[in-house]
Amino acid sequence: MNAVVEGNARKLADAAERGDMAEAAGYISDIVSGCVACHHLFRGRPGRSPHLGPPPASRE
Repeated sequence: MNAVVEGNARKLADAAERGDMAEAAGYISDIVSGCVACHHLFRGRPGRSPHLGPPPASRE
């Protein structure tokens, strides 16, 4: 799930930086689908999970 959200968010950012807003917009539904899947799986389950990875390294 992290890969879906993070990977597509990076693709969206790259497309936006190139000025291709149509391509950038195309990644939004994939990002939201990843968010919804994660929230559906973990809702009501506080704590750590082996399904979640560490935060990505900074791109700077």
